[in-house]
Amino acid sequence: MRTGVLSDIEIKRHCPEFFPLDLGTATALQKVNLQKNVFKGIKNSKNMKIGVDNPRFPINDLHNFSEFGVPSKPEEAEFYSIMNYRKNLNSHNVPDDLNQAYQNRVDSTNTINGLLTHNNVNLNTEPHVHIYENTSSLHLNMLKPKTGTDAFSQSVKGSREYYDAQTRTMLGRITESGDYNKIHKLINPFNVPLNHKQVLESLNHEYRSDTTSLNSIEKAHHESSQHHNLSGLNVHDFRDDDFISIDN
Repeated sequence: MRTGVLSDIEIKRHCPEFFPLDLGTATALQKVNLQKNVFKGIKNSKNMKIGVDNPRFPINDLHNFSEFGVPSKPEEAEFYSIMNYRKNLNSHNVPDDLNQAYQNRVDSTNTINGLLTHNNVNLNTEPHVHIYENTSSLHLNMLKPKTGTDAFSQSVKGSREYYDAQTRTMLGRITESGDYNKIHKLINPFNVPLNHKQVLESLNHEYRSDTTSLNSIEKAHHESSQHHNLSGLNVHDFRDDDFISIDN
């Protein structure tokens, strides 16, 4: 096995976008797709799939998103997105001046493989929220994930016995605090322990014809999954035994 700068682990730290994520991290990043069709002739699936069986290579997703996200300049968008991906994994392979680094790539004869930048987005801030338009629909509130978790736990008596932390975070974000008990009684009228998948299935059933609510539920699920499963993710935490060596 190679050692030093040519070792597998060092290459993974240098260019993490070329390595698939582990199953746990990939599942945390995976969005859930709720059933939204209202046609009676379409049979609903009995089982809701949460997670992935085969993690994707980040470089492929970054390339594809750049192609349809910024069709006018996909190469530049891909470059910035790769740099942003490395930066969020604390990779040391991120230039101080990204604009100059991109210009150097353009001026060189190398082929650029790069995607959309999110450098202007603070990952610790809340996403854009919606104001209630219809009291029967669910919308993301203005609470941060941890604040929403605590607010839901305090409002719904015994909620820690019925739901895990990720589920309470999701439920704490999809409606205002005054409606927490209402949503709890809607999905869990008998006050029994439910796992995250069962809660999603129940919400999907109750709001099947409400696309606005289902979109909010999907966003809240994705946010709660990242909040509870991706905390402290760091490229420097990778170990040599995290993947199989290619030097066999």
